[in-house]
Amino acid sequence: MKITQRRAAEVIDGMIVSFSDTNTLEPHDGSRPVAGVAQDCRVAWIQNDDAQPPQEEPVAELVVDGACSVLLDEQSPSQGAAFGVSSAAGHASIGAAVKIGRTLPRSWSNTDPYEAGLVPALIQLT
Repeated sequence: MKITQRRAAEVIDGMIVSFSDTNTLEPHDGSRPVAGVAQDCRVAWIQNDDAQPPQEEPVAELVVDGACSVLLDEQSPSQGAAFGVSSAAGHASIGAAVKIGRTLPRSWSNTDPYEAGLVPALIQLT
């Protein structure tokens, strides 16, 4: 499931995010519950009031359940691995204690590990 939400400027594709006090997505730093993974970060025109002109706002698709790309801070095995929140704000880690998803396995003939960076994954926070 994906939901379009406002985001902080520092949020990029694949980051694990939380909601701030103003309901804006921010990189997850451990101080709040995980909201999901940010995807398709972009700028959109939003008009809150018909009397006011639309304004540019940074937004992202918040993935809370299903397929996404996650920002890993380390290598991941090609056959897939469970991941959780890293100590680096917004990143995922294979060695994390609390798991929130799993990297997708590569095809049977590709045994190269995933490098650190954006990796295809499935998450489930519900």
